[in-house]
Amino acid sequence: MRILVTGEEGGLIETITNGVSLHSLKRSLTLAGIASGTNPKKRIATLRDHFLKTFGDADSDGYKAAQDAFMRSLAAYSVISYILQLKDRHNGNILIDNAGHIIHIDFGFMLSNSPGSMGFEAAPFKLTQDYVDVLGGPGAAAWEQYKALTKQAFGALRKSAESVVMLVEMMGRESSMPCFASGVAQATGALRQRFVLQMSNKEAEAYVDGLVEK
Repeated sequence: MRILVTGEEGGLIETITNGVSLHSLKRSLTLAGIASGTNPKKRIATLRDHFLKTFGDADSDGYKAAQDAFMRSLAAYSVISYILQLKDRHNGNILIDNAGHIIHIDFGFMLSNSPGSMGFEAAPFKLTQDYVDVLGGPGAAAWEQYKALTKQAFGALRKSAESVVMLVEMMGRESSMPCFASGVAQATGALRQRFVLQMSNKEAEAYVDGLVEK
């Protein structure tokens, strides 16, 4: 998303015109199924239901292309969510675009703060059964590729760890953002720790596998 800063507390942000929230997708699909009589038990529609309806059968080229877009974007989203500790990850803040990519919006809670300061979003990143099912489930080719890409993305990001930490440190100076309420040093210290720079590349890959399992 393109962002133009116009002042200390203001700016312009690009509108996403080709994405719909996961909440809206599931709600509309559920209601449509109930209205048409194809969902008499009023089962809540899943993300996979949306992919099948929108992109075609699981074996079709359309579905596979959308699954690939979802898988690659989910790998990137998982890693950056962990590093920046993105919170408030409810389905209204997560979009699916018309190609299948996952898009997170609303970065009001990150680095150290969370809604209500309750810390109930304990998982390293959001990886629901909905997402796993779109990838074909554990053991499927897309699932295995997702895990491989999370490790690849984490490894690439670790090479720029100090640059990322420096940018966050610069951003935090004299900042009124809630994520720096406990001090810039505390936020950047925790950020640096999440890169596990003391680990070898192989150890870091095993660490990412552990994050996925969590």
